[in-house]
Amino acid sequence: MIALRILNIKKLIASILVKPDFDRYSLIEAQITTFCTFSIDGRLERDFFEGSEEQPSSGSGYISWGMVRERCFDIIRGKRTPLSFKFVFFYPPD
Repeated sequence: MIALRILNIKKLIASILVKPDFDRYSLIEAQITTFCTFSIDGRLERDFFEGSEEQPSSGSGYISWGMVRERCFDIIRGKRTPLSFKFVFFYPPD
């Protein structure tokens, strides 16, 4: 585990939610609290893609952040700041 002190929070949040900088990371879990709490379990449900040409490649068994980044951004953006949010990422070993 690595702990970092972030000096420019606004730039980091833009990098996570708007830019594709973190799209290669696997999402372990996400929790966003606005008027209610939205929880995402990042485990990949391969049955959902059965019979589809669109098969995500994930050796870790979790979805990539790029698959849900826009949806999370849609939940967060708006006139009011979210009460809280938490993203747990896993960087692929390759």
